[in-house]
Amino acid sequence: LVPLGRSDDPLALTAFQTAMGFAGALAAWGCWSGARWAPVAAVAYGAVTAAMLMALPELLDLDADARTGIWTGAAGVGLGSLVIAWYLRRLLRSDAASARRDVTSDTDRT
Repeated sequence: LVPLGRSDDPLALTAFQTAMGFAGALAAWGCWSGARWAPVAAVAYGAVTAAMLMALPELLDLDADARTGIWTGAAGVGLGSLVIAWYLRRLLRSDAASARRDVTSDTDRT
């Protein structure tokens, strides 16, 4: 709604949401394509999302009741992105090692 002028959200929140969408799309593309930079993109997505969550109380002037759990959620998102990055890195290394073994076994046969 921001491009249509129908939002009263702070500009910083819109910037966070744009960065989060870009980082998320990049992470999804990297995961789908098996790019070696996919783990870094996953961490970037988690970092941007966690930063946005931590900034929400100030950006939206939330009262104390509404602030409950935001730090826990930010920590969960950050930790989750680290776990996903670890898994992706392990998966990509496994795929690369498998590909090297396939190439080596093909050259041994010739």
